Formats: sequence, C-alpha cells, structure tokens
Amino acid sequence: MIKVYVVIHIHKFASPSECLEGHVDSKHIGTFHSKNKAITTIEKYKNLEGFKDYPNEFYIHEYFVDSIYNSYITELLKSDIKQAGSLEVLFFLNYVREFEDGHDDIKLLGVFSSEKIANEALKKIRKIPGLVRNSGDFLIEEENVKLLGWTEGFTTIS
Repeated sequence: MIKVYVVIHIHKFASPSECLEGHVDSKHIGTFHSKNKAITTIEKYKNLEGFKDYPNEFYIHEYFVDSIYNSYITELLKSDIKQAGSLEVLFFLNYVREFEDGHDDIKLLGVFSSEKIANEALKKIRKIPGLVRNSGDFLIEEENVKLLGWTEGFTTIS
C-alpha cells in the first residue's frame, strides 16, 4: 500500500478574549509523499507569521491511499476498495459537522487516488445503519499533492 503524510496545524482557543474559548481549530497544510518533505515543510512554516506563536502545534498524520480510517468501516469495505489513479491528485473524504456557535468539526474518513473510488467508498459508508448520528454532511475534496495549503496562519484578535 502507498502512504501519504498529511501535515496539519492546530490552534487551541484558550484565552477568554478569543471568541471560541475551549475550541480547537485545525488547518490542513499539505499532503506529501515522504515524511522528510512533511518535516521540511513544518520547519519552514514554524517561522512564518501566524504560525510562529504556535510552533509546536504541527502534526503529521500517516495515511494509506485508498483506505478508510475507521476500523469498523474498513472491515466492511476492505474487499471493495482497490487502488487506481494518479498520486499527484488525491481525494479526501471528510465528514463535516457545523455547530450553532459557528465552529465546525471535520473528520477525515479516507484518502483516495481517484474521485470515483472516493464516491464508491461514500456510497458504501452511507449504507451503514446508524453510522451518522449527528447532523452533518460528507465532503470530497480534491488536492494537488504538489501544492501547499493554508499559508496564512492564525491571527489572534484581542
């Protein structure tokens, strides 16, 4: 199986002056074919405005392409997911839930090599009884692996 490395940055809203005290916001920085490239990118971002106040809040998550990241779902789908497509463009299957106070919760369910495979996985996931208990929706996002994501960083308004 082929692995990719996803870099995220997390900001914890901790002070009473911040509008979402107690919440955590994470941003997708980029997806890489090697862990070394992910580490190099983190080192570069640590010095950028918007990130330098939170240099230890970068995380690397390792994912297998064309796999679901929930053991229950994986067992149900493992014989049906087959790897295909390019690895320069990947498709992220997310479950997104928005709360009344405006923040959202995004769960990455899988990384896929083609939109077709991501949609096939989504169709199977939607058929699992009782899986989705909260109001939310599924989202498939296309990402070019060669491009970096969110570069602005966090700004704290006081």
